[in-house]
Amino acid sequence: MDFLGSNVISVACRVHGSLSDIDLTTNEQGINPETITYITVVPASGSLAPTEINFDVEDEAMLCDEDMDGGWQPSSHVEIEKVTLENGETVWRVPRIVRRYPSWEEFRTYLDAYSAATFQLHRVCTTYSVRSRNVRLRQLAASQGLLVRGSDEDDTNPAETEQEGVHGLSRVHLVPERYGWYLKTFLCTNGWKRRSRGSGQRVSHNVRAAECPAKIGATLQRADCSSKWSVVVTKHLAEHNHELSEAVYLQYSEVRRVRDPEVLAQAEQLWRGGATRRHVFEYLKERSPNQIFLMKDVHNLVQRWQSRERRLRQD
Repeated sequence: MDFLGSNVISVACRVHGSLSDIDLTTNEQGINPETITYITVVPASGSLAPTEINFDVEDEAMLCDEDMDGGWQPSSHVEIEKVTLENGETVWRVPRIVRRYPSWEEFRTYLDAYSAATFQLHRVCTTYSVRSRNVRLRQLAASQGLLVRGSDEDDTNPAETEQEGVHGLSRVHLVPERYGWYLKTFLCTNGWKRRSRGSGQRVSHNVRAAECPAKIGATLQRADCSSKWSVVVTKHLAEHNHELSEAVYLQYSEVRRVRDPEVLAQAEQLWRGGATRRHVFEYLKERSPNQIFLMKDVHNLVQRWQSRERRLRQD
């Protein structure tokens, strides 16, 4: 179906039918049949900017009964599959993740544990705030004769929100702004396209930009006939085009970063008191026995402390 030139909005919904109904030979964009994607096309009174294609009109019912059973759990046995595709390309396939979370904080806690267990590193690629989404929702509702429900969760009566707009849309709800973010997209740390800025005279052996397709998209959704909002994973591309292993994972400096401010402050105090870098290294290993540190991480810390000291002197 060709929507080019039509006046449409893409929002969350479901594509029905089995894979047997789809002609994979015409898949020009290389869509993975395992990809879980939710899109709906509805008439609109005005064009949306490209950054607003994730605008949602709350088709919540379709999301309630499919919480992705069998998602990874901390007690799960981690299995990373190395698969060779028909085109000869090798990919590393990771377990699926749980689909629904009570809050962004719990989602992030789970994602961090999942990423560490499967030797992945995810970075935030795009975000869409609750405030921006609510503003856009009011604009759309005003143009189409919709009843917009306020964000007070304790005063939600589903029957009162059933109002058909001139284009057939219904049940649009504002999200409480305390949630902060309406949508977040995470890419693999190797997911960006490489941009060469050198002349090619020196070879770089540690290049992350590999255009890895692995991606996780999460959106706030309101359960059907409920006042509760939750974070729902609406897209998970679980294949990487590069090796996933502990050895590769530990090469990422972000993984080895000292996160305890008390430990970091004490390490700096030791160094300023005359301790050698080796002494600082041994201290970090002693205070954080479950974390991996390399000597080059201590060198980076010392450089950071020296730079801060120079800035203070200049001020």
